[in-house]
Amino acid sequence: MWVFFAIVLFPLGLVQLPLMWAAGYLGPPNGQVNVAAWYLGELGNDAGYLYDRMGRDREAAFWFRLAAGLAHPQAEYNLGLLYQSGDGVFQSTARAIYWYRQAARAGFAPAEDTLGDAYDSGLGVTRNVRKAIFWYQRAAQQGFAAADSRIGMAYARGRGVAKNLILADLWLRRSALKGDAYAAYDLAINYERGFGVSRNSGQYLHWLRLSARRGFPRADAALGYDYSTGHFVPQNQAKAVHWFTIGARLGDRTARLDLATAYEMGQGVKMDPKRAAEWFARAAKQGSGQAAFGLGEAYLYGHGVPKNMKAAVFWWGQAAKKGVPLAQYNLGLAYMMGKGVHQDNAIADDWFEAGARHGIAGAEYNLGVSYHEGLGVRKNQKLAYYWWRKAAAQPGYGGALARRELAKSQIKP
Repeated sequence: MWVFFAIVLFPLGLVQLPLMWAAGYLGPPNGQVNVAAWYLGELGNDAGYLYDRMGRDREAAFWFRLAAGLAHPQAEYNLGLLYQSGDGVFQSTARAIYWYRQAARAGFAPAEDTLGDAYDSGLGVTRNVRKAIFWYQRAAQQGFAAADSRIGMAYARGRGVAKNLILADLWLRRSALKGDAYAAYDLAINYERGFGVSRNSGQYLHWLRLSARRGFPRADAALGYDYSTGHFVPQNQAKAVHWFTIGARLGDRTARLDLATAYEMGQGVKMDPKRAAEWFARAAKQGSGQAAFGLGEAYLYGHGVPKNMKAAVFWWGQAAKKGVPLAQYNLGLAYMMGKGVHQDNAIADDWFEAGARHGIAGAEYNLGVSYHEGLGVRKNQKLAYYWWRKAAAQPGYGGALARRELAKSQIKP
């Protein structure tokens, strides 16, 4: 029986829990923090905040509040995080800032860094970049790597401090060497562009790969792009897909779009419309306009998904709102013909104009037709001529149609 308790219950925390409760009631604030940490899924005193997946945020907030009342910096910081997110407590940015400030004044580095972010962005306080730098420097003095990175970017941009690219490089390098993947990525970009340092492809790839190894998905996407295009490395589509896959699985939107395109085109991987549609969908749900357009095309032609004109129009609409010109043109066609939506020439013309202003010849041609025939707009032969002339100057089917209309109608400017 005792072996069962020792081997099974103790690792699950069922024996530790009553001991923690006792420590919380009878002991110093550290005991109360550990009880809250158990509810949140963290037993250590690290600065991260991990929420319990069993719906016990309220109990966690209770124990953090008790410990914070006894001026325990980590509890104050974690309570601030709860108030900022509204988990287990009513959401209050003002209360969050109050507890961040309490913890920061006690010298808790993550709170100092977070308070710096608040001043940098104006979250819950009046935006003040100098105060942001002050708190970043306080955190950096304690070895908080993310704060080093933020100071480096401040020097690079001249925000809150005098612009100094040499100091920017030193702070970013210091952060990267401490393990900050974002700083390593920024260093890579600096070496790629010659920003504060001499352009150096070797240093670019060194820091980019280091960032990728530390789990920064944007670095994975960048390496995928490099191998896809032959940028600083020999072109290798299979390696590009390798890096796109890592970045996509880690949630990077660009990597997901590029991986979808690889599966769609069969570049570096066997063509797979179903997987292409899946990755287009994931990137589109993250707000990628190009991915939304690709998903719309998949639904239009039934590539990897069942044909569905309504779904195609929906995703074109998402892409069009993001400013994707071909999506704007396609949406105009859908409204003009009443495919997947109700027929509406006025709405069609709005989207044709959006696409036309991006130089899409088909949109320019159809907008010219609308002005010539008075479809959704008042007849205006000068505007019809204007848009047909623009379309006619371009190659392709839209340009050919415009040239035919100009010759047939004999409209004069």
